[in-house]
Amino acid sequence: MRLSILNTPVFCWLVISFASLISSSLYATFDGQNSFTPRFQFYVDQSGQQVFDDIIHLPEASFEHAPDAGYVGGYNRFVHWLRFTVPASDEAGETLILRTYPTYTDTITLHMPNSVPSHYTHMLNGEQVENRDVKTDKAFIFEFTSTTEPRTFYLSTQSTNTNTIVATLYNKYGYARALRIDYLLSGLFIGLLVTLIFLNLGYTRWSRDKVFRYYLLFVISSLLVFLAINRLLFLPSEWHTLESQLPQATTLFYMWSLALLYHALFEFNKHRLQRILSYTYQLLSFIGIITLGHGVYVEYMPWFMMSTIIYLIWITCIAFMQALKRYRDSGLLFFAVVFGFTGILGTALSLVGILSGGMVLLHSYTAGTLASILVLQRIMSSRIREFEKNHIALQLEKNHIQDLVTRERQEKEQKAQFISMLSHELKTPLSVIQMGLNQPRLSTIGHRHVMQAIKDMSVVIDRCSILEKVEDKVNTRFQVIEMVEFLNVLVSQTQEKERINGYFNTGQHLIESDPDWLKVIINNLLDNALKYSPDQSVIDISTHSFSNRACIKITNTTELGLPDSEQMFDKYYRGKSAHSKTGSGLGLYIVKQLSLQLNASIEYEATSNLETDVHKVTMTLCLPETK
Repeated sequence: MRLSILNTPVFCWLVISFASLISSSLYATFDGQNSFTPRFQFYVDQSGQQVFDDIIHLPEASFEHAPDAGYVGGYNRFVHWLRFTVPASDEAGETLILRTYPTYTDTITLHMPNSVPSHYTHMLNGEQVENRDVKTDKAFIFEFTSTTEPRTFYLSTQSTNTNTIVATLYNKYGYARALRIDYLLSGLFIGLLVTLIFLNLGYTRWSRDKVFRYYLLFVISSLLVFLAINRLLFLPSEWHTLESQLPQATTLFYMWSLALLYHALFEFNKHRLQRILSYTYQLLSFIGIITLGHGVYVEYMPWFMMSTIIYLIWITCIAFMQALKRYRDSGLLFFAVVFGFTGILGTALSLVGILSGGMVLLHSYTAGTLASILVLQRIMSSRIREFEKNHIALQLEKNHIQDLVTRERQEKEQKAQFISMLSHELKTPLSVIQMGLNQPRLSTIGHRHVMQAIKDMSVVIDRCSILEKVEDKVNTRFQVIEMVEFLNVLVSQTQEKERINGYFNTGQHLIESDPDWLKVIINNLLDNALKYSPDQSVIDISTHSFSNRACIKITNTTELGLPDSEQMFDKYYRGKSAHSKTGSGLGLYIVKQLSLQLNASIEYEATSNLETDVHKVTMTLCLPETK
């Protein structure tokens, strides 16, 4: 059974999850009348001795403003006081529900003003068994009623994990909708990880491939972290004490499994220094578990998070260097590392207090982990396919034969197209010349037509003769050229120079290029501009400098249809309307090929006037200026 086939449901699950997330987020964003995000002001009681009466009488300057997204107090044992205002409501007595995250906070208390001035009701909603057993919401919730006057509330929190609060105030309808969305997205995320776990367990290769085994461990640890943080493990009641430590333990397990996976993916065992650094970080993860058991987790984690950031920066640099060297799956691995780093970095910076914002903490891990796992799944898929050597060899051989057949067919088609082009484009001017020769006395107009026919034939023959040189590496002789002087000479040698207006900068544009091949490029561009514009129209040619490059811009108008911008530089391509003019379909192809070989760039731009059906076409050639 091939992994690529079974990846299809995973991809579909990803699409559904993303669509659900976007639609739900937009719906909740624009339906603001059913929800309100409190803007916190916070005060940190580092002594832990202050009571509520002390807090409400603190001067205004004692409170600092938290970001709109929420409050992150980091790892510490302080008591954190959050103050927020609930605006007045037009419907007094309406039930309001304050929903707070994350769910691993040890103790969180809402201090709610009541009808008696300066009196507050205290609602505890922390690690209480009765609260956890009866609620269906994984978040902590507080219920109270609205009033016609704005009221100031206080939240106090203290935790052996992190002091983090993200809160939203809902009416009953908004709360029910938020609960549905939350469980929908959680179910999609959990379902995706469970699907990946069983999908990969279905391959016996995981038992023999260390990288595959560590990847499975990483996916399992990602699932455990999500379940532990959101209290979805449904442990027996006698294990409730352990439940408060599961977010910390699973987070450390997640980092350890990620370090194991990186150790195997980057083959750190082959390099002594890398092996030592990798083992050191794995040891730090185990030390974190020890600190959790000895009650010093809060003191240890800021140092561990900072070491995690340094470790991930190191891993990202290694992934980037391997991507530059194009090692196996190095590009995908680099993206996986970056996605995982981004998710963990947002969490780590929030938890140590460098980056503030509860939403960053809550969602950066989930988003980063999901993206990283999906890219790693692609890498694992690639590894599985490597073991199907016979099938791959046959497939490669088949593809090689098909490529040869396709290339041969394309070459035949190009030869046929080339012969057809020659016979068509030379037949018309030859007919004009024959008609001229059959006339006893050739008029001025007839003479001009014959000369133009001879010129057209000469252009076709010249472009055909130069084609073979262009498709190989042309012999170049680079020298310094003063571009304005060079253009003036070219314009003066052009047969229809009276139709060309030059707008050149007064300063010098010194470039290093091959004058002969550069002349071919510019002559082809001028020839195209003159050929496809009305007979009496004017062609503009100008120069300018941009980012150490000297640019030549040639602009003309045309009443013919515009070519396909994706094909106009292809060999033998001619637009439908271009067949009214003599041409080989080689001019712009030669321009493109020579530009590449002269380290130049050629760009096409067109604008149309719908009322007059006149198009303005601009070709811009840019060459590097000399230092």
